[in-house]
Amino acid sequence: VPMGTADAIAKFYETIFGATTSVVTTTPDGDAIAIVALGTISPEGRADQSLLFREVSSNEPPYDGHHICLYVGTTANDFERAFEKCDAAGVVWVNPRFSDKVTTLDGARQECQFRFKDLINVETTGNEVLYELEHEVRSVEHPSFPGPREFVKSLSLE
Repeated sequence: VPMGTADAIAKFYETIFGATTSVVTTTPDGDAIAIVALGTISPEGRADQSLLFREVSSNEPPYDGHHICLYVGTTANDFERAFEKCDAAGVVWVNPRFSDKVTTLDGARQECQFRFKDLINVETTGNEVLYELEHEVRSVEHPSFPGPREFVKSLSLE
């Protein structure tokens, strides 16, 4: 990611997803890595998975359309809150390559997913884009949820 963006990228994930993040400085020059914890976090503070965003001084190649998929929370309500926060931040996005054209909460509920591409600075006005990386954000109720179906059914009983 561009130099000087690691802190703001960490803040984006904290604000939108309530993610646990940290930023570590890797060189005396101040190069940094934003670490975004995903999944279960152990009592020792280790996450099942993490996204790492390393600052680099070289020019990034143009965005080429690659994307990641995240399953959000443990209930449909967690997913809906994530959509609402992305929508309020103005980052919900439709990728023309795919058939899901989600722009509303009702559409996100129907598809059990939505997309966004721009990581923005949530502490400034004007939605300054820090980095582009398409996120396909899915509910645990999505048919492709990799966890056991019993898990999803048990959540709906609570």
